Amino acid sequence: MLEEAFRPLLLLASDSLEATPPLCATMPPEAAERIVRAYISVHWARGAQTAAMALYNAPV
Repeated sequence: MLEEAFRPLLLLASDSLEATPPLCATMPPEAAERIVRAYISVHWARGAQTAAMALYNAPV
């Protein structure tokens, strides 16, 4: 049940990450910032899921 609660958040973060182009030195700063934010979103979502699962002693 707890995993199901995180699934939409993880899917949204992963979709956002997959939709971004690779970082390159010639891209505008705004585009690079969006890519970094997508990576951070995925990292935070996975970290929150891991922490919640640990609190409830559930396997990740």
